[in-house]
Amino acid sequence: KTAGGDLRLSNTTAGAMVRVRLPLIYPAPVTGGMVLLVEDRDDLRPLYRDMLTTLGYFVIEASGVDEAVALLADLPDIGLILSDIKLGSKTGLDLLDRVATTPIILMTSLPSNDPAHITARTRAPVLQKPFTADDLRAVLAQQTAEKTSP
Repeated sequence: KTAGGDLRLSNTTAGAMVRVRLPLIYPAPVTGGMVLLVEDRDDLRPLYRDMLTTLGYFVIEASGVDEAVALLADLPDIGLILSDIKLGSKTGLDLLDRVATTPIILMTSLPSNDPAHITARTRAPVLQKPFTADDLRAVLAQQTAEKTSP
């Protein structure tokens, strides 16, 4: 019902009949490429995934550094990583150390004077949580511009 669908159950002479109707929804076109989203909080990952897909990106998700590195090894088409700085026992900075070729944008709710936040800003663009889709769009545009400039 939340998705606008309908479920009908009935009995027939041959047995039970289940009819499920779901609305046809066309996904947003993928124009931005594939992004690896690395966020350890299950409640935040869908929010960031929805922002990215609305902006035209195909999203692969990981909850930690080791999972992200494994996905990067298996999926060479990943063109960008959006990663939280704090990821349990490892950090987005650890991820930066392990992947040299894929551009990374870091995000954090750490205060700007936190040592990890300060270090992160010297190594990659950092989005301060909470952020809006417009904030994300601006950082992605800047990342794309830097990637294409000579």
